Amino acid sequence: MKQREKPEGVNEMITAVTLNPCIDSTLYLNRLIPGGHNVVRRSVRNVSGKGINVNLALRGLGAETAAFGFAFCAGGNETAQLLREQGIPYDYVEVPQPLRVNLKLFDEEKGEMTEVNSPGSPVSAAELENLTSLLPRVLDETDVLVMSGSVPPNVPDGVYGEMIAAARRRGIRTILDTSGARLRAGIKAGPDLVKPNREELEGLLGREIRNMEDAQDACREAIALGAGSVCLTLGPEGAMLVTKDRAFFSPPLPVKPRSFQGAGDAVTAGIALEIERGEGEAEWLRSGCAAAQATIQLEGTQMCGFADYAAMRARVEIRTL
Repeated sequence: MKQREKPEGVNEMITAVTLNPCIDSTLYLNRLIPGGHNVVRRSVRNVSGKGINVNLALRGLGAETAAFGFAFCAGGNETAQLLREQGIPYDYVEVPQPLRVNLKLFDEEKGEMTEVNSPGSPVSAAELENLTSLLPRVLDETDVLVMSGSVPPNVPDGVYGEMIAAARRRGIRTILDTSGARLRAGIKAGPDLVKPNREELEGLLGREIRNMEDAQDACREAIALGAGSVCLTLGPEGAMLVTKDRAFFSPPLPVKPRSFQGAGDAVTAGIALEIERGEGEAEWLRSGCAAAQATIQLEGTQMCGFADYAAMRARVEIRTL
């Protein structure tokens, strides 16, 4: 078990959970031809995972952030190496299995991304128990807990819900960004915010979201299931943030994307930053959208820096619905 490497004098911060880290291998093509011959123009390789992306975005924005989860270290602990290089403190349970590799195919002509993601390696019962036993100490030093992404194949779907419940008992704010059964179980635990995309929210509710009115109604349904608030990302249509009594929408900015990886994680990071600062919901959405717009202009799974984020934040429009 790896102990937290923490800068002197830092007590509380935004902690992002990554239980299923990965390598993102992004291949750039002039045009993707399914079933045909494709030529790679260039490639980018990044150590990633949704929570790690949140950590990197927060560090780029100048926030104090820490990482927590599993580190798959067969052949070398690339996850820990990246975090050390970025000066991000971490608590990781090491797993002697290979780090999963996800393949991303970016069609430059269409501006579309095709993803082929690996489920990853299983963890042992002892490794999962070590993670659970480490959580209380991690929470002792956390203001906002972010739980993002998939989990190893044999980790229970309720793992995020258990973390949310433990955090709530300590008065820690929580953000959940996952899908399927994990989202369904986690939302019942009452996270302060969930951040689904359209497909994930449709899967949770079992119905199609066809327009903006549907989207707002769907967010209200998710709140009725247990979420304190919902940030729904709608890809090229923008994003909305809905609470029990308020709703905001942000249209997209006219920027040319070079990758879509990490965009949702940048939204989560921007929201977490404003929650930790005690700002209102409109500012959550403003910062989240600014971070995402700055991130999609970067190749591979790279996360935004402060200068690009600040420039985008000045341009983001927030509308009250």
